Amino acid sequence: DAACLGDVQHRFARAAFRRDPTPEERALYVTAEAGLARSPEELVTSLAAVVASPSFLYRIELGRDVPEADRPLSADELATRLAYHLWQEPPDAQLLASSAQLGTNDGYEAKARQMLADPRTRRSFHTFFLEWLELDHLKPLSERIDEPRFVAYADGLVPSEVLHLEMVRELLDFVDFIVWDTSGTFSDLFTSTVVRPPSKDVADLYGVPFEPGGPLQEDPERPGVLTRLAFLADPAPGSRPIHRVRAS
Repeated sequence: DAACLGDVQHRFARAAFRRDPTPEERALYVTAEAGLARSPEELVTSLAAVVASPSFLYRIELGRDVPEADRPLSADELATRLAYHLWQEPPDAQLLASSAQLGTNDGYEAKARQMLADPRTRRSFHTFFLEWLELDHLKPLSERIDEPRFVAYADGLVPSEVLHLEMVRELLDFVDFIVWDTSGTFSDLFTSTVVRPPSKDVADLYGVPFEPGGPLQEDPERPGVLTRLAFLADPAPGSRPIHRVRAS
């Protein structure tokens, strides 16, 4: 019925805009109350208008409607900013529902700490490092065993089909250790020499014993993320620290 359709349209618009639709937007998009959405096709047209709106396509911050020149962000805008900053995704219904508590420093800090403990935050950190270090397109090293340059540097190593994934896992584990396990600093990401190889192949490449579940080890020649195997194994010299170690 019209009430049900109106509820669907309103909830869809709120999720898409990451806030409640304005009265003007309701007049454009939430048409069920006026009896205009009488068929599934008309409902689809109404929902399509929502996703074509700039409020869906862009993250627009207008601030609260106050006379001051500097307009503080609204509760929904604060929730949206936090969600994209920590989760790299829109705020969920629970975050939007509790956005009113973000208006105070204590409430904002409490919500931020709660979100930091959410697995989505750790996943977004992983995504950042995968994209920044260009690890998301690292190919299996087993595909390079016939390349003269690889043979020269491999020193007899015959890589498995999953070695590149183990290298990436080791780098992300290193990031987790610095960021989450020890509350390390930004500098530690580039200077810490701790390693915890996830496999014997990775341990052999680092020149340390492989101890599953064992303590962290030190490799003085591997300070930070820029000397990790996963970063150096990519032949693309995109980040150019000495042309990615002479293109591996």
